[in-house]
Amino acid sequence: MTSENLRFILGLKIKQQRTKLNYSLRDLAEKTGLSISYLSEIEKAKKYPKPEKLLLLSQVLDLPFDNLVSTQLADQLDPLKSLLGSEMMQSFPFEIFGITGQDLLELVSGEPHSASALIQTLTEIVGEYDMHIDHFLHAALRSFQAMKKNYFQELEEAATMFRKTFQWTLQNDPQGAALIHLAKTHFSQNVLFDSLPNVLEMPEIRSIRIEGKPERLLINPKLWSSQRIFIQLRELGFKILNLPDAPMVSGSHIGPSKTFEGLLSYFKASYFAGAVMLDGDAIVNELMKLFSKPKWDPAHFSQIKAHYDVTPELFLYRLSQLIPGKMGLQHLYYQRFTHPIGSDDFLLTKRLNLSPVFMYHGKGLNEHYCRRWTALTQLRALSQFPPTTPHQETTSLKRLNFMDANASFLTFSISRRLLLKDRHLSAINIGLMVDENLKSVVKFWNDPAIAAIQVNETCERCSLSALSCTDRAAPARIYEQHQHEQNLQNLFDAWLESVKQS
Repeated sequence: MTSENLRFILGLKIKQQRTKLNYSLRDLAEKTGLSISYLSEIEKAKKYPKPEKLLLLSQVLDLPFDNLVSTQLADQLDPLKSLLGSEMMQSFPFEIFGITGQDLLELVSGEPHSASALIQTLTEIVGEYDMHIDHFLHAALRSFQAMKKNYFQELEEAATMFRKTFQWTLQNDPQGAALIHLAKTHFSQNVLFDSLPNVLEMPEIRSIRIEGKPERLLINPKLWSSQRIFIQLRELGFKILNLPDAPMVSGSHIGPSKTFEGLLSYFKASYFAGAVMLDGDAIVNELMKLFSKPKWDPAHFSQIKAHYDVTPELFLYRLSQLIPGKMGLQHLYYQRFTHPIGSDDFLLTKRLNLSPVFMYHGKGLNEHYCRRWTALTQLRALSQFPPTTPHQETTSLKRLNFMDANASFLTFSISRRLLLKDRHLSAINIGLMVDENLKSVVKFWNDPAIAAIQVNETCERCSLSALSCTDRAAPARIYEQHQHEQNLQNLFDAWLESVKQS
């Protein structure tokens, strides 16, 4: 129990007992001889009184001293104590959103019984969906990215400075030999590709950093050159940006940090690496040329990507930074799916939503993502005739009309076979919301050659009939339940109106 939490529990007890006795702060001040401002600071958990003042308060409030100073709360307030000691309270980055943990506690102390009931409800929801602190931390990171429109000028500047200082570009060093030399001479890091152990039969491990003089960075030799370069630049990013809590392992669940500071460091280092590899100004310049065309030109889009020879994940994610940050198209979403060949599973492994349209996380709700989404359509087709190598990519652009949300998105999607995971496919898509801003920038937004598809978020929430949608993966149980409840409400409203008029 931290000192902050001790102050909070004491303040909560004093406020509860004062309210129970029908004392105002002025009444309590007159009875104890303590100032109103001092008592207010105690109740707001800003101060913890000395023993003699605690004894005085216990006497005036008719509350046993041991009871007053203990950390025990009444049964109905016990969830508050659980919150105070929870991993979420200790780890959640309240300061990122302009508040402190103390601000939250002060808010809770205003209506402790109502807050306790709310916390108990949230606890049950978390347990029902088997959520862990990792889910909260990643959700906080996505919210932080959304606040910043997924564009960080200081990281862009650091990447530009790196390229200028070391005269390094991906085009001049496509195999990363110069970068390996740079890491050794300037950062005392030896990069090795033949020493990665087959740890616990986890072929998805991408790199392991071993501290020492010199430091060793072991990288999976099966990775593409662009993936190896990205890992090297991310490791240098931790050093150049002076980021704390850098994970030793990448590509495995055993590596990522369990703190928000570590997660944010990993994000910033990764952002830096992508920005070094893919020059923002150059990409935006090419995108503006593409978007200015009246017709969709897939060959031009492919040429832009081919110039950098990076994975679809890195390329489209870089666009999700530059399009809102430098082109002003701020309403977009980014998704990455994986799909085991021969199964009906579509796993959403990365997501970011900067649009006003709510995107359900279907697996968390035990629902099925709409099979008409561009990425899922690609994966289903590729599953029938899988590409023989990860280098074979399928690119698609469709206009997805989300029916219930009354919103449309131009959705670019690239799919391929995964490199380190056998018999698995991956599809990455970025959707740009079709609004007046997009129409002024993307001239081919209404090109009739772009297929327009009616979609929904999940099958369970979709109003399309089985005849209208042959791609349905599950019955529309949630939609039908809502319709049933609405029909009952309409019947009741009609009956009530007839009674009033009789």
